Parts: sequence; C-alpha cells; structure tokens
Amino acid sequence: MQHIRTNIFARRSTNICILTVLLVGLLMALVPLKAVQAAGYPQLQWSDSGLNLTNPYSICVDTLNPYRLLAAEGTSEKREGVFAYNWKSGQKTQINSLTFDLCGENGLLYTRLSPSQQDGGFRFSMGSNQSQAIAHFPTNLGHDGTTQVYSFQPAAGPGLSHLWASSDGGLTWQERGQQFEGQMRSFSVAQTNARAVYALVQARNTAPNTLTKFTVYFSPDAGINWEKRFEGEANNDYSRGGVAVELGNPEGQIIQTTPVGVVNLTYLSGGFGSSARAEYYVSTDGAHSFSKVGFFDIVNSMVLRYTGNNSFLRYTYSSGDAKLEYSTDGAKTWQASNFPGTLTGSGNYPRYIMAVPDMPTHIIMAAGNIIWHSPDSGRSWEQLVSYLADSTVFITPYSPLSLLAIKDNHLYYLDLPDYAKAAAAPAQADSYNPSNNFYSATGHNMGGVFKNYWEKYGGLSLFGYPRTEAFHEVNPSDGKIYVVQYFERNRFEYHPDLAGTRYEVLLGLLGNQLTEQRRAAGEGAFNHFADMHYPGGIYFSQTGHNLRNTFKEYWEKNGGLAIYGYPISEEFYEVNPDDGKTYVVQYFERNRFEWHPENKGTPYEVLLGLLGNSLLKQKGWL
Repeated sequence: MQHIRTNIFARRSTNICILTVLLVGLLMALVPLKAVQAAGYPQLQWSDSGLNLTNPYSICVDTLNPYRLLAAEGTSEKREGVFAYNWKSGQKTQINSLTFDLCGENGLLYTRLSPSQQDGGFRFSMGSNQSQAIAHFPTNLGHDGTTQVYSFQPAAGPGLSHLWASSDGGLTWQERGQQFEGQMRSFSVAQTNARAVYALVQARNTAPNTLTKFTVYFSPDAGINWEKRFEGEANNDYSRGGVAVELGNPEGQIIQTTPVGVVNLTYLSGGFGSSARAEYYVSTDGAHSFSKVGFFDIVNSMVLRYTGNNSFLRYTYSSGDAKLEYSTDGAKTWQASNFPGTLTGSGNYPRYIMAVPDMPTHIIMAAGNIIWHSPDSGRSWEQLVSYLADSTVFITPYSPLSLLAIKDNHLYYLDLPDYAKAAAAPAQADSYNPSNNFYSATGHNMGGVFKNYWEKYGGLSLFGYPRTEAFHEVNPSDGKIYVVQYFERNRFEYHPDLAGTRYEVLLGLLGNQLTEQRRAAGEGAFNHFADMHYPGGIYFSQTGHNLRNTFKEYWEKNGGLAIYGYPISEEFYEVNPDDGKTYVVQYFERNRFEWHPENKGTPYEVLLGLLGNSLLKQKGWL
C-alpha cells in the first residue's frame, strides 16, 4: 500500500485479499454480452486461461507469486484444499489441504474456528501445509506490505469492547485501547500505514434511543498512544447495540489506496429493512473535520472512490437519475464527469467501480456491456474491453497489471502492461502519514522502512530523489512480488522475510537489468575476464571482473557489496545518456560508477549513474 513496516510507505497499497469487485447490489440488472470486443478498442481482448474453478468458496490473488489466483475449494461437508490457478500457463496446482477465510499480506492466509466460536483461528502461508493456531482471528488488515493486523471485538450492549494488535501476522498479540473510559464502537486501519489507526468511542452505559456524544481518536503507533480528533453526536440505537455511527470504510466505500488522512463516518438511522438509511461523511485531514458526501437507502444509492491527490469519484442514483461526478478538493465540491456512456436504463448501471491498486487515479468501471477506463480520476473515459456478462472481475494488486474475470467458474484475463506507469505520475503529499516525507523536486512521497534505509545508507547523494510512489511489482530477477519504490539511482525492494536485519530493504539489480542484452551478446567489457592482478585491485571470480583504483576506493567506502553488488563489467568509456558526455564507467549489479576527474579530491570524483531514471525511461514511464 502505502510503505511499511515500522511505519509505512506513503501509498499502498491494496486490499490483497479477494480484490473483489464492489457489486452495487440494488442496481445490478445484468445483460447478455452483445459482442466479444467493445467497439473502439479492438487491440484489447480477453484471453482464455483454459482453467475452470471447482466449487470455490474463497478466492484471492496470490501476493507472492505472479499470475496466480488462489481458491479454497470444496463444499460445506468436504473441504478439498487450496488450489493455485496460473492464468498464464493454464496450470492448476494444489497448494495444500487446508482452507482459508481471509487473505493477508505477504502470503498469509487465515482460517476461522468453527462458527460457534467467536474468536481465534489458524494462520498459514501460501504454499505451506502447516498451520499455526492464533488466539484472535484478524478483523482488520493493513495493506501496506507489513504483517500488522488487528482483531477488534465491539461490545455487545453495555459490555466492554476489545482491541488486539499484532505486528507478526497474528502470532503474538497486545491489547490496546484500555485507557478509553468509553466503549470502542468502531475501528479503522489506514490502508497506507497499518500502524496508523482510528477508533470511535462512546460513553458507557448510555441510555438507549438518546442522542449520544462520541469521539474519534487517532493513533500513529498501532494503538499505543491516542490523540483526540473529532467529537460528534449520534443516536444511541438499542437495536444496534450502541451509537449508530460507523468509522472507516463500510461496504467498501473507500478503497485500500487511501492515505492516512482519509477516513469516513457513516451515520445510520431507521430499521434494518426498507426503512434503513445511511449518510456518508468523509475527512481528508485525519478526522479533524468531515464533509457530507451522500446517502443510501432503499431507492437511493451511492458509491464513493478515493482516486488519489485529494480527489474522489462519486456515483449516485436517485429516482431514476444517475450521476457520475468527481471532486478535486477533498469531496467538498463536485463536477460532472465527462463519461461518454449511459448510466441509466436497463442494464447500464455500473456493475463495479474500482481504482487500480497502488495507482488510484486510474479507475476501472463496468457499465452496459463495456468495461471503461479513466486515467485521470474520472474526468475522462475510454472503452477498455467488453464486459463478460454475469462475471466477477478482479485486478491484480501488482505491476504488470492484469484484469481477471470469472464467468461460470471459468477464468479469463486481460493484460494491461502500460497502466502501471501511473506509479510515476506526480502525487500529493501524504501529510497525515507520520513517517512520510514529500519531495516537491519529483512530486513523490517516501516513508516507513524505505525512508529509514534512504536516510541511514546514503540519502540523496547515493540514491537520489524518489521517482515513483511505493507499489507492488514483479521482480524480473526472481519472479516474485515485492513492494518497491524507484529512486533516481536505484530501486528499493522490501523483503519482509528479512525484517529486523540490514537486508530488510534490498536494492534492485538495475545494473543487471539494464545490461542484460549487452552481457548476453558478450559485448566488450561485459565479457568474462581473468584476474588482471592490478596493484591493490580485487578480482571477483563470481562475475569474472576486476575492481581497482578510484572505483575500488569508492565501492569500499560507500557500502560495497550490499549497496552495489559485484562488478559486472570492466572499466570502459561510455556516453552518459543524461548529458551526452563520455566518461570512464564500470557497471555493477546494482549501479554504474562514473569517473569525474574534474572533481578529483572531492566526494564527487565518482558519481553514480541515474539507473532508476534510465529504467523508468526504458519502461516508458518517464
């Protein structure tokens, strides 16, 4: 999300578990598919994976291995196990004989105890057949790449509520919120920083059916310390067991790429049937203030999406009138979207509206028999592909992006390789993220362990400014998925399996990646060399290259193997693509050294190549 680990990244990341589509239930009159391909967008077509799911009752996208959908299969009488469906290879593989009810970050899956037991469960990893008992079943997950989870048990009537926090995915727990004099009625986790949380508290023993005061608190450290943010009033509804207001993202109204400062309140009234009504309010300043954005009842509905840079997209339906509007000022004022399709009439209502994980300015919406795409938070739209009637749609929470559709338990996919470039678009400062820094020079945020690593191991001179937000990407070196962030000179990769060590953040092998074809072709200095026995030099048999003189001195003084990796070339002359000048250079697994004799005797005699910029340009993102 948003990212990480002691605090989190500036943006994140994504509900990984069952990135299911929001089906706007009251409005969804499904229509037959009229064409295989939407008119006007002939280059994109669904691909048939050739895979059929068998009795799936829980589905999620694999967060460790790309191109895999995970499904817990079987019946209530007989659980068959967890199966992986690789939509690229067309292979179905049984992962284990277990089951799961919830998908967490970093490949963690959770199973509840029997329905008769209210708490507790089991945890296991994707690919493992061994489960571990956990004292509390997680009710709130972060989506920032960490294993921070929470279990919130609201009070029944006048009883006490309980909140437990776990930083290791549920293996160990600490109770939080005991200092509140009132009852916690609602709890919400910031999606881009799982340690940033909100709690809604009301006074204990309040008389039913009276107007009751409540307070919204914020904690930057997983519930250890709390700050009062907002006070309001709501009906103390006896039928709902307490104050009739909810905090967070009820019914998926705000998705997982929202920054720390965005949170919403829902005021409930009426009964639980046709008389029920919900009024939505949203805050973009960390719950200091809220703006009303709409309501929902038996004949009126609303879908709200945070779309990045303090913007929102809103769909409303009332008495036959449908509107699609966007806001660029934190949901205070609204403008009509330039949507070219039809949102009223039989079968034209949106079947889902979702933002691309990690890249919320990109919106995917199905209306009529077409799936539409907006690159600019809903201002403009293009036809993307046909909508497969009666299908459930997912989008992968990592780059390269793919759209998935399950129709009659058959799996289809659509590759969207160019859409991930939104991660490099200028962003807005996530000023309510306690760990965040914003760099106006490039328009990007940096926080959490990435910020800690950047500051500890070299900062601006070694890594440069951030050039993207943090997002999930398939690593070309090992084919696994990591939370990454590109900088001018490097790519940072988060490795949660190495948490607490120097290697929790690793630098991407950008030198290898950018020279892959040159090395494969045996180009000059990239050939395998013998030990040249240079005076004071080092020979690396691992890659077959020598290191000497100024480059050796710089390599040893500024991080060595951990920062730059092994040399993958000898010294040679090369034209710098950024300034057009020729320098003596040497490539390493993670960077390129340039010798600047005009700076001799200064820290800038050796400069690092802007390999982060170069790779982003190669991708077409810059």
